[in-house]
Amino acid sequence: MRTGGATALERAALAYTAALAAAEVLVAAVDPRLGAFLYAVLLVLLLRQGARAATVAGQRLFWSLALVPVLRLLSLSLPLGSFSGVWRYAVVAALLLVGEAIAMRAQGLRPADVGLRWRWRDLPLQAFIGLLGVPLGLLWYALLKPSPLVAAIPPGAIWVPAVVLLVSTGLPEELLFRGLLQRASGVAIGPWLGPLLITCLWTALRLGSASWPALGLTFVTGGVFALIAGLTGSIWGVSLANGLTNVVLFLLAPYLLEPPAF
Repeated sequence: MRTGGATALERAALAYTAALAAAEVLVAAVDPRLGAFLYAVLLVLLLRQGARAATVAGQRLFWSLALVPVLRLLSLSLPLGSFSGVWRYAVVAALLLVGEAIAMRAQGLRPADVGLRWRWRDLPLQAFIGLLGVPLGLLWYALLKPSPLVAAIPPGAIWVPAVVLLVSTGLPEELLFRGLLQRASGVAIGPWLGPLLITCLWTALRLGSASWPALGLTFVTGGVFALIAGLTGSIWGVSLANGLTNVVLFLLAPYLLEPPAF
């Protein structure tokens, strides 16, 4: 039986998700400065909402959602021009991981609570899940055809940016969306509505792709990742898949399918 409090929490979660999506629309289609301003406002409101939440579940949900504007403000406001290629991702990832660690500590969460548990018997399954990133990366490349992330890489040295990109895009993002947010939303507003809402939010943050097929693929991928993380209780496999997708999309596919001249 549903209560008024649960309904109020659902409405608040939906409202904040819509507001975060609106901020991304401003970034992608209007003016990044306006989007950054709205993200900053939402960060303050989410922290305040979490502090005033009537339940622990509500507090964890709003404080976890506050990491989304943190992520976007980092990527929009940091002077990343002095960092080249994949190192920009590494800088944002390092700072985001610090924020995630602080959020986990503030909420009293252990690594296992957010899918960071490791059992050797799960290695084959998690490795198989991770390798899904290879076909996903090729599919993304067929849709977007991005330029190589690194302008020129000597033959045999591509593994350096590949490892950096793998680590800096996979784990931090999955820890946020399939770890902290999926767990918090599932407890606060339900095991189906919560992950669905987080998948919609994950998709909204890709509005800058300006491609409906790309957004559709993002939504489907996010839903599959959410289902896998929920069923296995681990984010290691989806983190690897996420990172491998980006490695194939931005590094391997541009060089292997359209190799640059040295």
